[in-house]
Amino acid sequence: MMLMASRLFKLFYGCLRGVSFSTFTLLACGIFIVFINPAFNLFKPRCIIREITGYYCAGCGMTTGFYSLIKGDFAGASERNLLIVTLFPAALFYLILRKFIFINLDKYKYSYDKFIIIFFILSVVIFTICRNISIPEFDILRPH
Repeated sequence: MMLMASRLFKLFYGCLRGVSFSTFTLLACGIFIVFINPAFNLFKPRCIIREITGYYCAGCGMTTGFYSLIKGDFAGASERNLLIVTLFPAALFYLILRKFIFINLDKYKYSYDKFIIIFFILSVVIFTICRNISIPEFDILRPH
């Protein structure tokens, strides 16, 4: 029995040897979200900022929205959190483009990163402010 556990550990360790902790954590969270529907199960993550202040943060609705996005329900994802269908694909596109330009063309300037980071931070801050303004036009920004 101990020999079998040792072999299993070596196999598991060999598969994860080149994987960083953050990659493993993201993979585990992704698998967790795929198999456990956060909208219908006992596990319902609550936003601490919403509980304390009563205001929506930029991440409110992100878990159920990401689950909807994985299942291919883009309308459901945008109802939960509009950032998932706007900024998430934009960030993914930028990372792929950056990797392509940096590796293949060697013409990448790191000053682009500062501009993109400032753009994303401002987008998230403006989104958070707008989703808490009680105007009917901004109701689409709140999670449903």
